[in-house]
Amino acid sequence: MWSPDGTRIVWLSASSPLTALKVMNADGSSAETIASASGAPDDLMWGDPAWSSDNWIAFVVAQNSNSGTCFKTRLDKMRPDGSARTQVTDGGPNCTPAGMQQSGDADPGFSADGKTIYTSRGFPVAPAGATLGMTERKLYAVSSDAWYPGKPETDLSLPSQPSCIEGVPKGSPDGTRVLLFRACFDATPVNGIFVTDTASSYRTKITDGFGADWNSAAAPGPQINSGAVVIHAGVSPAVSPGSLVDIYGTNMAVASASAPAGANLPFTLGGVQVLVNSSTAPLLYVSAKQIIFQVPYQTNIGIASVVVVSNNSASAAALMTVQQAAPSILTYGANRAVAINPDNTLNAAGNGAKPGSVLVLYLMGSGPLDNPIATGSVAPPSPLSREALTTTVSVGGASALVQFAGMAPGFVGLVQMNFVVPNLQPGDYPMQVTIGGTVSNQPLVTVSE
Repeated sequence: MWSPDGTRIVWLSASSPLTALKVMNADGSSAETIASASGAPDDLMWGDPAWSSDNWIAFVVAQNSNSGTCFKTRLDKMRPDGSARTQVTDGGPNCTPAGMQQSGDADPGFSADGKTIYTSRGFPVAPAGATLGMTERKLYAVSSDAWYPGKPETDLSLPSQPSCIEGVPKGSPDGTRVLLFRACFDATPVNGIFVTDTASSYRTKITDGFGADWNSAAAPGPQINSGAVVIHAGVSPAVSPGSLVDIYGTNMAVASASAPAGANLPFTLGGVQVLVNSSTAPLLYVSAKQIIFQVPYQTNIGIASVVVVSNNSASAAALMTVQQAAPSILTYGANRAVAINPDNTLNAAGNGAKPGSVLVLYLMGSGPLDNPIATGSVAPPSPLSREALTTTVSVGGASALVQFAGMAPGFVGLVQMNFVVPNLQPGDYPMQVTIGGTVSNQPLVTVSE
């Protein structure tokens, strides 16, 4: 484990009869033992050192108390010169039953400011769905201050899937996230390296593996701006499965890149991935400040997490609301609808469509389709994919006959609606689309003589 300034390394040595913490310079010189376990029942052996930004070394202490009837592990800390040793946790109330892995605390990792220690807390039960002998381990957080009876501890396990193995937690350099190993064995098995926020409100898988750590010297990782996950070319935070979505932030890509036009979308573009509830999403465009992606069709209705992974660095999760349908008419200029007149010109003030003629409108936020499309795939020309929910169009409050409502062939996530212009006097009128009871924005179209 590196010191915060990168000049020294602390490691655990078991070459002597008792485990010891040693420190050396980064080039391997000046190695020295700073302290050793005593071998007493409350100080049997040590492990898993971590070095804080405020110059403390935390480590695991194995103890066998109550006359040798309660084996578990706790956390202590000391200064890099071996001084000021302080107990930080007591490992919780549980002892280790025979035939199981140890209960108590392991794998300490500090927050960026050194004030919090994240730990893997073991409990004397097997994780849900796991074989006997394995020990359930939960992500916990405690202050790095000295332990005392009743000291507060925070269980950061995921409420929706709490009975797993979580370990090797590492606080991020920006203080907003925690990297950890996670393995679950229940009806939704997972295994690999995950990231969460400091409130532990989600788990997003980054990759397979074990024991990852942050690179504190690296350039700032991707960040999603607050409230900056919205339906493509719109402002609404509500989206639907299959719709295109914009993310606005910083450091989200090293360089701009676009998916090939008219082709199925890639799931990695320019070294960037977007994870929606841990599932990779197809990408249309990536840049440092904006990403356009498609919501996977299999995304459940409700609140979904969105994480940007750029060159193996993950952002904190942002949230978006996924609805059955989320119609959002594409606009240009001063709130004009993107609608094509019968002569293939853009509907505009002074260039309208006559009553009884057919306008072709484009929008985002489709509902379910009668001919489902695979995530990331362009809509086929035959058979067409039509809206399965009741779909209506109104212009100036007047109902318009809808001839077609579905996905635009040759595009990903683009909805097309062909409708007959109602019998209205010449002028500009607000229009609106409704899909399954969900209404759109109200941009303007022009009706001509």
